[in-house]
Amino acid sequence: MKGVRLGIFGVLIVALFAAPGAIIFVLMQRSSPSVKMLKAISKATPHEGDCAESINQALLSHNKELFMKLSKLQSQLHGSFFVHTDTFKFFQELKENKEKFGITDTQNACWEGRHDPCPERDRYIYFDSAHPSQVTTSIFATGCLNESSICTPMNMMQLVSAGGDQ
Repeated sequence: MKGVRLGIFGVLIVALFAAPGAIIFVLMQRSSPSVKMLKAISKATPHEGDCAESINQALLSHNKELFMKLSKLQSQLHGSFFVHTDTFKFFQELKENKEKFGITDTQNACWEGRHDPCPERDRYIYFDSAHPSQVTTSIFATGCLNESSICTPMNMMQLVSAGGDQ
């Protein structure tokens, strides 16, 4: 089934590429959801620890296939530039280096859906059970805009410059 989805994805990318001035940005899947969301999934997906490893392995496989599909499309579509980002890797590195960014909680959500959000929102990776916090999004956006570690093989500033050369 995922091969079919990536095939359809390729057809859509080719169609979008034909549009004048098209810039297409593709995000890879991040790691399995936060613990709060994982609890809802756990009945169907037995796991130990913070993540359902079977879900993570499926996401890693999907990301690898998506990267290969984008590489193939770039070789077929003259003048195309595909920048991809591996949000799975980004979240793993953010969790491993949380102190560098002043993050203290990598497991719990700032807002549980009841009452007010936590007072120190910039200390959490997750805002709620399904969404990254503002600080997480800011770290991601800044890195993708200016660095080539999150968005590869070039950052967004380089992509805009390269697109202007066409």
